[in-house]
Amino acid sequence: MQDDMDMQNTELCISQNKTITVQEICVETLYQMLQLM
Repeated sequence: MQDDMDMQNTELCISQNKTITVQEICVETLYQMLQLM
């Protein structure tokens, strides 16, 4: 379930990476995903 949430958040970030705030969230999400791997 958590993985699905992360995937949705990542896709949302990539599709809406127009604002600095969203980009920051995306970087944090990707960083957390890398740590999990």
